Amino acid sequence: MIILDSMQKKDYKLMKKYTYLFPILILSLVTICIETDISAPSFPDMSAYFNVSEGLIQYTIATNFLGFCIASLFYGALSDSYGRRPVMVIGNAIMVVGAIGCVFAPTIDWLLFARFIQGLGASTSLVVAFAMMADAYQGDEVVRRIGVMNSALTTFMAIAPVAGSFINQAVGWRGNYTVVALVSLLSWVLIVLFLPETRVERSTFCLKQLMKDYKVLFSSKPFMHTSYVPNLLCAIYLSFIACASFLYIKTVGLTIYGYAMHQGTIIGLFAIVSLFSGHIINYIGKKPAIAFGIYACAVGMVGLLVTSFFAPYTAILITVFMSIVAIGDAV
Repeated sequence: MIILDSMQKKDYKLMKKYTYLFPILILSLVTICIETDISAPSFPDMSAYFNVSEGLIQYTIATNFLGFCIASLFYGALSDSYGRRPVMVIGNAIMVVGAIGCVFAPTIDWLLFARFIQGLGASTSLVVAFAMMADAYQGDEVVRRIGVMNSALTTFMAIAPVAGSFINQAVGWRGNYTVVALVSLLSWVLIVLFLPETRVERSTFCLKQLMKDYKVLFSSKPFMHTSYVPNLLCAIYLSFIACASFLYIKTVGLTIYGYAMHQGTIIGLFAIVSLFSGHIINYIGKKPAIAFGIYACAVGMVGLLVTSFFAPYTAILITVFMSIVAIGDAV
């Protein structure tokens, strides 16, 4: 009885300690989801404002992901050595600085640099948040919470471009970056005030050892092969997002609201299928799911290629075939 009572008290203390953990982590991840998609509807206006080419505006996504990828290599090891909370506080502070820089960017060079800084900070939550979930929860509970987290993320992925279209129409392209900056700031304040530490043990940070670990990882053919496929498919998806506003608005001639509906449909299908992908995989099996995903992407891409030659101004065909790619990508 004494042992049982002690265990109950320990569980209660843990529950109390992690009261705010889950909602704070969700908010920090939502910030990452909207920071790319919400600005996409503003690209034509940004191109006109800075008087630069469409391709240069699309670099706002490329530079953001460059910073994201570089920083993500280190945050996991740093959080193992110095704790999850300090890394989350510093990383999200970097994101806030970058987000504010985007709001007040006077030139395209400034904006690209700010987006790079924002990317350096944005990867913090994506790396550390899931590690904190694994620290704090066990078994079915962590699976359930990650499922809820993925549901929230995919929902906001679908909403972001639609919301961005209305914000852009109402207050201009800086409005979208302002929303991201405010959400980032709110997330950082809550992290500073309420985020608990979940990492009990510490390991010594050694850059040389980290590089050795990555060398082993990158020399693993199974790892590299299983990484190439989803990453290349994701690159296709993100490339489309980067050019979609120019394609639908300037080439096809849709209004910004029309673009939002088409883009929202594609991202919405991606989000819904991502949400239920676990059930799909369990139902048809892993290998059939991979085959289905690859075939769907191939069909969608061939359809886009044919459309570009024979019906390049038909928005519905572009959306249908890109939706097929998005569904395959999600699976």
